[in-house]
Amino acid sequence: MTVALTLTAKRMAAKNVLVKNLESVETLGSTSAICSDKTGTLTQNRMTAAHLWLDNVIHTTDTSVTKGNFDRDAPTFLELHNAAALCNTAEFDPTDMDTPLATRRCNGGNATEYAVLKLCHPLRDIYEHRGAYPQAAALPFNSTNKWALSIHRNTEGKDGGYVIYMKGAPERIIDLCSHILIDGKKKKLDKKWQKKFTTAYEELGGADERVIGFATRTLDRKKFGDDFVFDVDAVNFPVKDLTFIGLISLMDPPREAVPAAVKSCQVRPTPFFVRVFIKEEQSEEHFRLSFRSLLDIYVVVML
Repeated sequence: MTVALTLTAKRMAAKNVLVKNLESVETLGSTSAICSDKTGTLTQNRMTAAHLWLDNVIHTTDTSVTKGNFDRDAPTFLELHNAAALCNTAEFDPTDMDTPLATRRCNGGNATEYAVLKLCHPLRDIYEHRGAYPQAAALPFNSTNKWALSIHRNTEGKDGGYVIYMKGAPERIIDLCSHILIDGKKKKLDKKWQKKFTTAYEELGGADERVIGFATRTLDRKKFGDDFVFDVDAVNFPVKDLTFIGLISLMDPPREAVPAAVKSCQVRPTPFFVRVFIKEEQSEEHFRLSFRSLLDIYVVVML
């Protein structure tokens, strides 16, 4: 047995695989499945905005924004921009502001929020934008709700009232909405618009993109006046009957060598499992459908 393992180790060394322990060769030969992390291991861990869905149209975009095929002055897009920029905990690293936007370091938040931040900043300076909408309260994302919420005073509005912005897993966000914003106007979220939303969501998710939904609600100025104290523990503000704004989809492309590496494992065939932790504005079903279609692998979702 030792001679066989030694010969195997020698053959592996010829392929630039250094074996430190002969027993590992035996273990490797008995492997029936390979498990791997996804983000940063199979992918580049560089989330980038790829598409927007608003006014029932899917638009292309990227971090430079100028290459997008959408109207940056459209009322619905302006509201989507507000939601994306304000309901976002990410900030740029102040020591890295001279770095090009696409590779600039960010603090706080997560990779999804970094990508959205870089989408929003070229349209309007993020710090000036947030200064015009000071935050009054916020509910962070959690794996139960699968959405995050922030409340802001709109100093640019006529009455300076409060507005709610929410983001999260699209299927969770749409369930909390009674209306949808189309061409800047609220429309009843009936079965027709539900179906159009589902079609767009499935198209973007099926293209191996992480999809985030956004919604809003303007609070009644008489009930939520200047002296109102928002209590995030008691949730003394509405989180339903929102207006759905649209979707932003993001890409985290696989590393160049990954597809070939996975396929070489499947020649045997050896099942390839990817471990995915649901931490951000994403849905379990999205990973089961989209990433598996990319590499023809199994996805194990860790909640």
